[in-house]
Amino acid sequence: MEQIRVTSLGWILVLMVLVGCQSIEELFQAGEYEKAFNAADRRLGQKPQEEKTLVLLEQSLEALITAQQEQFATLSGESEPAQWEKALDAVASMDKYLTKARAHLPDVYLEEQAQWWKDALALEEELYYHYLALGKNQLKQSLAEDNPRVGQNAYFNLRRVIRYQKDHFEEVDSLQNYLSEAQQAGTIYYKVAINGGFNIGLRMKVEQAFMDLNRKGGLFIDVEEVFIATGGDCAIDINFGEFEANSRESSSKKDFEERLIIDYLVQTDTSGNEFEEPVYADVTGTVETVTSTKIGSWEVRVDVRRSTANCHIFSERYREEVTSTIEYYRLSGDERAIPDRFKRNSFKEEHTSDEDLAEEALDNLVQSIYRGYFNG
Repeated sequence: MEQIRVTSLGWILVLMVLVGCQSIEELFQAGEYEKAFNAADRRLGQKPQEEKTLVLLEQSLEALITAQQEQFATLSGESEPAQWEKALDAVASMDKYLTKARAHLPDVYLEEQAQWWKDALALEEELYYHYLALGKNQLKQSLAEDNPRVGQNAYFNLRRVIRYQKDHFEEVDSLQNYLSEAQQAGTIYYKVAINGGFNIGLRMKVEQAFMDLNRKGGLFIDVEEVFIATGGDCAIDINFGEFEANSRESSSKKDFEERLIIDYLVQTDTSGNEFEEPVYADVTGTVETVTSTKIGSWEVRVDVRRSTANCHIFSERYREEVTSTIEYYRLSGDERAIPDRFKRNSFKEEHTSDEDLAEEALDNLVQSIYRGYFNG
């Protein structure tokens, strides 16, 4: 009996091996080479040196490498640099497959990899000099035309150069200088004046809200807060109107009725015994539910004057409303008829103060203005 169990277990293990290999082979035969490759890699992690799985891994790898080599050859022969960059992606894919495969097949594609690294280096060199020439020409054009948009394009193309630089390439040491010049050529200058308006007690909060304005420019915007907005490419006045707070109420009424004992009458029964008989009455109370809403509103006008043709932003108005809402009850009539839950909330809470509402509105306004003009 014991021998039968051992024999059965052995056949089960053999069957599992055959099923595992069969599913990998089915993936391979179906042309799902990457899935077959990954499945074989996982299985070899559990069953190292399993011969049939090693064969499937190598066959899948060959199919994947062949496809990527063909893609590299096609894309590197195109005229557009964007296609060359995709060709380098094919090299990265081949390297990724080999890194995984060499855990099981240490010596595969050694010569071939050396060759495609050599081809990739030559392509990187072409990309380096292409983007270097493009970036330098755009920088020269930007400076000649005082055109920041072209300077920005120069900057991004010179950033691409860094991706492909090698120590032995020409002008490597000059790249950072070119980048700095391109960033400066691509910069648009904002002169910004803040007017807190006639808001007693709030002007200082407005000034504090814009304390970090000079650091909000981003890569190609230079922001300077000034007393009077003039000069630069864009002169911007941020004018705060007067903060206003108003309240309104709405209400609804509900009547409650309750039958209560209001007295007792002394009665005598037929045996001469006295007893008290309750006297009932219907009483009515009214609950008025009052919803009080306090609305704080603040408007800001952003006026833009274009000092040069490089200013491409527009004037805008911003309005922010914030609210404070409270609910309470007014009781009338006979309160004995009114449920206790209304009696507990019959006092009126205080609304949020005007100052706190103004601070909330100010925070929202500043965020909107930053998003609209100063890259968040």
